[in-house]
Amino acid sequence: MMNNEKIYSVAVAGADKMNIINAMNGTVVHSFTLQGTLETGPVVAGDRCTYVVKLLNGERRGYIRKLPQGVVVASFKV
Repeated sequence: MMNNEKIYSVAVAGADKMNIINAMNGTVVHSFTLQGTLETGPVVAGDRCTYVVKLLNGERRGYIRKLPQGVVVASFKV
């Protein structure tokens, strides 16, 4: 019986970029650019990823992205 479960991870890929990775085979399925300097994260829970960035104006902002698409589903001030 074949397991069709999809498991994703998120990895920092540079100063302002993150990759969404298929953890079952190691391929990059999507990447996205950060809107500031990464402060915390990425933290993956189920099909969501959270992280906090520091914006140019000094504000700290958290983002929640849906995996594997990488679409921002929510953001919040920290």
